[in-house]
Amino acid sequence: MHRTIIALFAGIFIGGLSVGSYRLNVARNQFKVGVATGQVIAQTKIMNDIHEKLGSDYSQSDGYCPLYEVKSDAVVLVDRKGVKTLRVYAPRQK
Repeated sequence: MHRTIIALFAGIFIGGLSVGSYRLNVARNQFKVGVATGQVIAQTKIMNDIHEKLGSDYSQSDGYCPLYEVKSDAVVLVDRKGVKTLRVYAPRQK
């Protein structure tokens, strides 16, 4: 009985490592493709332009909806009293 339980947990552990390794590899490849095609650079440039022109203030809003994300930053659609504007959510300010 104990050998069966140990084998079960070993299988779950090895399966989890395999899936985690695969997902990490896929995420790295997606980022490399985005950089190679210029998509990440373009999205970052657009994000910086929005930050300069419109700012990053989204407090006192009725809610916001993320449009796209690049790493930990995001462009969000902010709704204030029915008026929708773009803002940049950046946990680390630039």
